[in-house]
Amino acid sequence: YCSAGHPPPLVLDPEGGSRFLEPSGQGPVGTARQRAVIDGDLALGHVLLLYTDGIVERPGTNATAGTVELLQMASEAVADRLMPVFSAASPVDRATTQTLERLTRYTGSSDDITLLALERRPRPEPLHLEVDSRPSPGADGRAAVRNWFRPGQLDATSGEVLDQIVTELCDNAAEHAYLGTAGPIAVDVALSQDGVATITVSDRGRWRPPSEPSTSRGLGLAIVQHLADTTVVDPSKDGTTVTVELRPWKQAQGMEPRPPTQADSLFDVYVEHAPARSILYVRGVVDTSVTGELEAQLELSTTPGAPDLTIDLEDVTMLSSAAIHAIRTSLDSARRTGVEVDIECRPGSLAHQILALAAIPTTWPRSRP
Repeated sequence: YCSAGHPPPLVLDPEGGSRFLEPSGQGPVGTARQRAVIDGDLALGHVLLLYTDGIVERPGTNATAGTVELLQMASEAVADRLMPVFSAASPVDRATTQTLERLTRYTGSSDDITLLALERRPRPEPLHLEVDSRPSPGADGRAAVRNWFRPGQLDATSGEVLDQIVTELCDNAAEHAYLGTAGPIAVDVALSQDGVATITVSDRGRWRPPSEPSTSRGLGLAIVQHLADTTVVDPSKDGTTVTVELRPWKQAQGMEPRPPTQADSLFDVYVEHAPARSILYVRGVVDTSVTGELEAQLELSTTPGAPDLTIDLEDVTMLSSAAIHAIRTSLDSARRTGVEVDIECRPGSLAHQILALAAIPTTWPRSRP
């Protein structure tokens, strides 16, 4: 490492023994032709904290006292002793957000502050499980893969992408390989040293063409190809294996307040009736296990003589290809019965991406943030 004019890095040990690394000396970038590079060790479970001097040179606090306070506060944060409730699950989140909040709560700041934390963690053992093709292979596979990752390891959006991919692959195998009969579906997940997740879903059936043509067929695999970095389908006489690679991410924590995380596994659908236009609210994970309920609500809301309808998908955290088929069927029905239907979802959301991939138009009122 080379500090290049910045304060020395801080290594935080949750069990005690936090320490500053030796400073490398020399001035900022651009002021020296050659720089000294120093080697240091980061043990498993320890957190490396890099920071600018604005966090130690705060109003009314000199650099020496501020450095000691930083060591004490960051050590307490990593050990999860600063907040008795609602504490962040990840040590790197606690080392940055909690340390920043506690040190600047009363003094404020007079210079820019940046905290960057890195935790060394062992790679998890590869995951292998088998789920049954009936009744909800997508839900079973999704829950197991999510639990395999550590709490706080994934950004909410990254987790939704992961949920979508696993659900589509499992449901696809159940639909194409077993055609509604029982059969095993294997799910394997491994994480490489550089953070690439490899997800493999395989069946022991034989994929057969649909009995009737449908514009919704093949959408699940198209969704996976859109969301994953790579997708490989390997059919054989013993079954079909689909392997995808993607790099799960986690956005940096900022000081902007975030809304509370909702329980994304809770599905709900209900109608707010109005004479001119009704609103159908859909929330949570919409997979094959709840598609029947969604279809029923859509059918009731698009019968002849019904008022125009808005389908509100703002709070949907996963929209499966089965749900897309239900929405597309309801749009066709609404055109025949003369009911005008608008679909609202937040631009850039996962639901918006899936609907765009299916060529289903959406709107977002300018009055909404």
